[in-house]
Amino acid sequence: MKRALLFGVGLLATLGVPTAQVLTSQRHLAEGEEIALELLPRDPRSLLQGDFMRLRWSMEQQLSDMSVPDTPHAIVRVAPDGVATFVRFDLGEPLADDERYLDFTLRDDHVDIAPDAWFFEEGTAERYEPARYGVLAITPDGEVMLVGLLDGELNRLDTPTIIDHHTHGR
Repeated sequence: MKRALLFGVGLLATLGVPTAQVLTSQRHLAEGEEIALELLPRDPRSLLQGDFMRLRWSMEQQLSDMSVPDTPHAIVRVAPDGVATFVRFDLGEPLADDERYLDFTLRDDHVDIAPDAWFFEEGTAERYEPARYGVLAITPDGEVMLVGLLDGELNRLDTPTIIDHHTHGR
């Protein structure tokens, strides 16, 4: 009886966690608005960890250089072309029509906004070399998921086979 209960709990945990992650990703894609954030020059891909591009976000560096208040959100302004820029930290003021919440985490005086890796199919690295922007699906409450890359003219690059993502909750 005890073994059956432990097996059931283990099975539920094994199936429940991936299912929850899939549902979260689907919610981001369904509810999320796509915005673009500027990338800094990227680190080279890792030969030991597979084919991926290490991403560095311009806004993370900008915010890390500031005095960050105790808030889970930055406020970004989304231009008509979809590119988002930092406006202010969320201190309770209402948002303008072109403004959105953007969750962040502060770790050791460094702001972490979005995923820092973009995985792609082996042998396709050159396809992503022109990347200058990351495309994030952002929910109304500010959670983000990396969904694509853009070149300097805001043209979408091919979709990878694996997307590395994480969210920042309230």
